[in-house]
Amino acid sequence: MCNVKENPQVAVVVDHHREEWERLAYVLVHRQAEVLRGGGQEHQEDAPLLMDRYAQIAEWPLIEWSVLAIRVERV
Repeated sequence: MCNVKENPQVAVVVDHHREEWERLAYVLVHRQAEVLRGGGQEHQEDAPLLMDRYAQIAEWPLIEWSVLAIRVERV
């Protein structure tokens, strides 16, 4: 995450792979990233939502971890 402090410009690609290439799909998101540390209001509100959605991570100490926030600017 130290690279984000130096250059917060990020791009995230989410793709849907298919063997039939004409059916490939992707979304490319451009935005600035921000490192959220435990204790911030946004982090405190969002970590429990993630833990509720995915039972397998319910025991993880997400509140204590840093989170990379990417707020969408262009898709």
